Amino acid sequence: MTVLEAMERICARYGVVAEPPDPASKLGLSRLARTEVPIYGARHRVEGGTCGWYIWAGEWSDDVDFFEPTHVLHLAETCPLALGFLGLPPGWRFLSDGEYHDVWFDPSLLEVE
Repeated sequence: MTVLEAMERICARYGVVAEPPDPASKLGLSRLARTEVPIYGARHRVEGGTCGWYIWAGEWSDDVDFFEPTHVLHLAETCPLALGFLGLPPGWRFLSDGEYHDVWFDPSLLEVE
């Protein structure tokens, strides 16, 4: 199964149309998401060359260095577990350890600050 097919399958399971990010766009990835599970993901609005995704593992931090800008195309190497979830549109969250998955809509992600 291709990554795009995995994205479409996950989106279909939750009744949403897949909105895969541009592979050249950036997302925020925590250092721990490269090596630890579970991973968490939250997709905000797409803007300014970003796809809106923030992916992390471990305890959340408001530290300015918690997320590293990462191109989507590098996730196959750095955090492959997240790939199938990236088609979820803005406003969606996920949690996965590779076997257990939880996906839900969170309207607060769409609020403009």
